[in-house]
Amino acid sequence: MQSAPPPRPWLILLALWALNFAVSAQFLVVTPILPVIRDQLNVAEDWLGLLITTYAVGVGVFSLIAGPISDRFGRRVIIVTGAVGMTIALLLHGLAFNFPLLLGMRLLAGSCSGLLSGATIAYVGDAFPFHQRGRANGILASGFAAGQIFGIPLGAILGEMGYRLPFVVFGIFGGVAALLIVLFLVQPPVKLMDRLTLGSALKGYGALLVRRDTAVSAAAYAVMFLAVSLFITYLPTYLNARFDASPTEVSTLFMVGGVANLIVAPFAGALSDRVGRKVLVVGGSAVMGVLIFATPWILPQFWVAYPLFFIVMVFVALRISPMQALVTSLVPARQRGSLLSLDFAVGQVGFGLGSLVAGPIYTRMGFVATATAAGVFALGMAVLVLVGLPEPESDAEDDPADAPEPATAGRS
Repeated sequence: MQSAPPPRPWLILLALWALNFAVSAQFLVVTPILPVIRDQLNVAEDWLGLLITTYAVGVGVFSLIAGPISDRFGRRVIIVTGAVGMTIALLLHGLAFNFPLLLGMRLLAGSCSGLLSGATIAYVGDAFPFHQRGRANGILASGFAAGQIFGIPLGAILGEMGYRLPFVVFGIFGGVAALLIVLFLVQPPVKLMDRLTLGSALKGYGALLVRRDTAVSAAAYAVMFLAVSLFITYLPTYLNARFDASPTEVSTLFMVGGVANLIVAPFAGALSDRVGRKVLVVGGSAVMGVLIFATPWILPQFWVAYPLFFIVMVFVALRISPMQALVTSLVPARQRGSLLSLDFAVGQVGFGLGSLVAGPIYTRMGFVATATAAGVFALGMAVLVLVGLPEPESDAEDDPADAPEPATAGRS
């Protein structure tokens, strides 16, 4: 018999919110301190994108590993392992005295984050009913936004005292989040896989890739992350070159974007529970693509970047939690971890590819070219979701033979 459903859903959300905050802060802080890393380690500008690419590789590989394991043994064990591991990895950044060591630490942090990426969203799918899932995902998305608002400016300020310090400080935040996870997360009573082997894991991923809806969801995540990476990787460098914006000034720009996300994400999630997920994902992606494309042409002065980035992040937030809620409904619980992990892994491939090619594109053709490419891919995601994804009205069900025990049994 599975363990009882979570008795305190808001404590569950608090723990996951804190974890999202820590993951967001340590991940996004890399972008505004890229100039600091460049200067302190004397790294060529073309190579800075490797910090994001290396992190993305870790996320992608370990997402794929974690998905089937969470479908077999439950999300809790994966989330606890990832949270504790990320804390240790961030603290070890204090020993990264050169660029290769820093790359290694980012790979380790990305690997731990990969354990968390799909498992946390799949956990929400397990623990919250279909009609409340958008709101729950919206609340978790606001934790990511809070990482932008408070973590990035703090990281940029600390980064001016040394590029290693922000990661160590965020490691302390990660430790607090890990403690909350250990205390409050329990495994919901859902039907999980009966067995796990390498063959069954590969077969499961293969089955997801040959289904049209789940394959499209993975492609949509890849395109979504690719667009974001192309846009933000060299945005601070561009603003520094064009307007002489300091890392602290750029961090306040990300803070403004975080405020937009914090405000809109819970609203978007709750709205998607009422009007549907798909319309918000398609609309948000389309408008975001147009705004990104226009960015280099409508920035006469640095201050204009604040309202523009706020608006861009409004539409980013409008699609995140609805997209997550939509994807969790495509498959039953015994496949949910694998699907979310596959989507995030493919998404990280897109993100890593975007950051990898952004350097050569930026240095050879300028920010107009990277923004144009990012806008095109954002519009591409809107098309993919519009054409290729259904709008479920309830969760996908297991085969009758695989049906889980009634919820009342778990509470007895």
